[in-house]
Amino acid sequence: MRKGLLCVCGGSMFSVLGAALVSVAWLGCGGVYDRPKGEAAREAPSPRGTLLRPSAQPPAGPILYQPVFQSADGETVYGGAGFFTRSDTGRTVGVTSTEFLEMKDRVFARAGWFTSPGLQPVASFETIWGKPGPGVMFKESADARGRRRSIQDYRGVCLLMPSDRRVADNAIVELDQRERLEVGERVWFAKKDKSRSMGYELLEGTITDTAPEGYRVKLDAKLDTESIIDPVGAPVVSQSTGKAVGIVSGGGMFMGSARLASTPAVSIRSAISSTTGTPRLRDVSGTGWK
Repeated sequence: MRKGLLCVCGGSMFSVLGAALVSVAWLGCGGVYDRPKGEAAREAPSPRGTLLRPSAQPPAGPILYQPVFQSADGETVYGGAGFFTRSDTGRTVGVTSTEFLEMKDRVFARAGWFTSPGLQPVASFETIWGKPGPGVMFKESADARGRRRSIQDYRGVCLLMPSDRRVADNAIVELDQRERLEVGERVWFAKKDKSRSMGYELLEGTITDTAPEGYRVKLDAKLDTESIIDPVGAPVVSQSTGKAVGIVSGGGMFMGSARLASTPAVSIRSAISSTTGTPRLRDVSGTGWK
């Protein structure tokens, strides 16, 4: 299945007619890298140098939304999570991950951003901005000692949806501009929780890998598998800058701890700034991404 890097804009609001469970691709190995055969499991070494201190205020506004997709034949599919950011030109952009969508046999006519909880419509989209990306890429690389490593590249799994609809400032999560984070940096991510008024709970974690293909986060909380999968598309927010350093694109258990794989914010910013063209969503969804 080929999943894509998409930017969606325009369109009219639609109502949810039904729901289907969505298959989620998730990171079973617990990280961006698979270790070489025979190598014992171990944590990344403690960082050297000065880390940015956690000084930002945690998000408190309605930052987490429910992505909903309606197929050309009327089927409604929802899953994962999403949020809003702004481009350098001030345009509102909905951000999520394609990793919660199975698009091989579906042609989607429109997509929408809905409140969670409540499923109240916030924004609707019928066209995409840019070309579909490759989805998660698997490639081999050698470390300094010549050992082969399997790398999972999460830079091509973002779903970006520019909108002309005005969104409140407290619903916007800015994107971090740093090219590389530091191992040991503390972060938050918004886990869905329908019992809370904003629809999410902030959980804390630590950056353990800062590879350009995708960051890895070790969570403080003990979570079950469903709770790890559910936040795919949610923002990962730096406790130092208060800005999103990436989005959750996978998850799993590793060395007894819950881990998240994150698409870096720098790749999202690059996609937003370099994207051209607005094909219709129905023209690029279907058998894989056309």
